[in-house]
Amino acid sequence: MNANPASISDEAVFAATGKPWGDWFAILDREGAARMKHPQIVRLLRGSHCVSHWWAQSITVEYERKRGLRDVHQTARGYEVSVSKTIAAPVEALFALWEDDGLRLQWLGAAMKLRKATADKSIRMETGDVGSDLSVYFYPKGESKCRIVIQQTKLSNRADVESRRAFWKAALTNLAAAALQCHPNDPHLNPLPGWERR
Repeated sequence: MNANPASISDEAVFAATGKPWGDWFAILDREGAARMKHPQIVRLLRGSHCVSHWWAQSITVEYERKRGLRDVHQTARGYEVSVSKTIAAPVEALFALWEDDGLRLQWLGAAMKLRKATADKSIRMETGDVGSDLSVYFYPKGESKCRIVIQQTKLSNRADVESRRAFWKAALTNLAAAALQCHPNDPHLNPLPGWERR
């Protein structure tokens, strides 16, 4: 998952790399990075400045944004969007509502193919959007709450980002409603009427 360097402070980048953002931007300007492609800038930072791969990627992305070479939601693999919500339901119930094809179709309202699932931790899916990938992460907060983070990558443009953001916000609201409808004794197998398996 690509980092969002805009959320990384000057102090953090200085502690990890020995330079604040401004120094890195000045160095890259002097070395002609504004005329380079993303992989070239990464190689420059790694080779000439001994920056780790993660930090080289982060510095490059932020540099490209600051110099107008990349939009806010744009990465080297296209555009991406991330949406999250904390839901008052156990992680097991929420994971089951995502993993089960029939249950997912009812609250999501869209057919998507499950690619990989790691119980109560993460799910990867095919969205139907050409080339786009979807990852869902589950972060339990005690026994009765869970934070869901959805990340969709390889989108075509900024309009797709806003469209997908609206879709996933609505989807998480539907998921919260579905979780509330679940039978209290067996939330991930016996939904109440209205969310039954079809």
